[in-house]
Amino acid sequence: YQLSYDTIVADESHYLGNWKSGQTQAVIELSSKATRRYCLTGTPGDDPRKLYGQLYFLSPALIPLPYAKFLSWRNMVNVEPPRRPEPQRVSSSAAWRSEDWKFGFVGSKDSTDGTIHLPPTRVSRNTNALDVMEPVAMAEAKGTIVTFTIDRMAYSPSPPVVFAVVDFDGGGRFPVELTDVDADSVAIGGRVVMTFRRLFTADGIHDYFWKARPVREGEN
Repeated sequence: YQLSYDTIVADESHYLGNWKSGQTQAVIELSSKATRRYCLTGTPGDDPRKLYGQLYFLSPALIPLPYAKFLSWRNMVNVEPPRRPEPQRVSSSAAWRSEDWKFGFVGSKDSTDGTIHLPPTRVSRNTNALDVMEPVAMAEAKGTIVTFTIDRMAYSPSPPVVFAVVDFDGGGRFPVELTDVDADSVAIGGRVVMTFRRLFTADGIHDYFWKARPVREGEN
């Protein structure tokens, strides 16, 4: 038997702040079928994060992140993993050997002609000169998307993977995963900036590296 309704009222709606509650998840699911939704509560909020459930109940459009993805990112629901090999376990020794690159997004710049290499190298791409490089910090550099692809099969905690080639202002080109984007709205010419994010988790160990996110309004 299926109920037919267009209005739903959440009395004592502050209880929707408990993300782990099966009641919250059930109410969110029920609200998806209603065109009018109301929250009633006289309990003052003590944590802005507890507003998420109430706002999503009122209108998913108020929250850019889908509720199911929000719960999975906080490990509050178990999501079936992709049916493909998991990524290799993180290597601490490899991360240590490339510490500046991995954690600081520091490339190399040819001191003779100014060419920026990403990732950093010892040999110049243009002159083949050896060890004429100087470090160049690129973590705050902005760039432009010159091409991109959308991979709906690759392993990712937040599929699909949007992968782009970015040309940085002042030099340097790097293929990088995009984040905080709607796959359908990515376009060549889009402006991005780097951000340090989690790539994946293997054997309970998180691996982090740099991704690119869209330049927000007001950022120079």
